[in-house]
Amino acid sequence: MVSAGVLCAQSLAHVKRNRAGRHGNFSEQEIHETMCHDDCLISDSLRGEAMNTSGCKCLELSTSPDDPLIKNSGDWCRESSGHKLCEALGICGQWQCSINDFHCKRMEYNTIDVPLKGYGNECNHATSAVPHLSIFTLVFTICALLAGR
Repeated sequence: MVSAGVLCAQSLAHVKRNRAGRHGNFSEQEIHETMCHDDCLISDSLRGEAMNTSGCKCLELSTSPDDPLIKNSGDWCRESSGHKLCEALGICGQWQCSINDFHCKRMEYNTIDVPLKGYGNECNHATSAVPHLSIFTLVFTICALLAGR
């Protein structure tokens, strides 16, 4: 669980490093691929399962504020891929997510429709730019284009 979280954070930081020295925003498609990578999905899933199994909220699973080794209060809550996206790339969304709502930022990311990829929660790697064309329509279109030469 911890390893997957670290790899998710590193992948998001890599997106930022790839933009170094270039103009423009981050590629929405690259962010989508990173958010849909197994590292981020597994980290969120395992932490969600731990909260469900224990019946605890993420603040209850976070390091105690009295612990001398604590770096950030609510450290368990900050391991959400949505929170990592906010920290790494500054893409924090519009929802006023409470720190105690582990899934909120990821759920908001899932509502974003990324061109040529789908929504944030559509993480299959078979997503196509033309997802609703039947094979017949595709073959007919190709034949029509070839006939028009």
